[in-house]
Parts: sequence; structure tokens; C-alpha cells
Amino acid sequence: MKMPRETVIVFGNPRAGTPTFLNTPTVGVDLPLKAMVWENANGQVFLSYNSAEYVFGTIFVRHGAPYNKAKLEMFPQT
Repeated sequence: MKMPRETVIVFGNPRAGTPTFLNTPTVGVDLPLKAMVWENANGQVFLSYNSAEYVFGTIFVRHGAPYNKAKLEMFPQT
């Protein structure tokens, strides 16, 4: 079985993320942030990632992690 190419990129900001990890350690199952570059069977390449709205509105809420709602508004909604 041949699997199409994919690469996962892990990234984050230690100054922003460390306080969250210290305050809410369970968030480590979902963070740091990741993006995946992948190719389908036809050779088309895509970039997949979780939106800021999902990260703050779902991941942070799921773990009970505090976040600044005003910062979420800085990101355009997709």
C-alpha cells in the first residue's frame, strides 16, 4: 500500500504557551499547534490546520484553560 506524502509542522510561541501549559497541563494533548501539508491521490497539495476560533473556542474550553476573548477577535473568521 502506498501512502501519499504528508508532513506535520509543529509550532508555537513559548512566551504565550508556557503559562497555559503551567495553568492547565491537560492542554498538552492538543497543543502545541500543528499544521499538516498533504497530497491527495491526484497530486494536489493542501494545508490543513485548526482555526484560531477552534483552538480558543473548543480546545481551551474543553480543558478549562483561560483565554483572552479579545485576542480571538484579532483573527479573521474563515
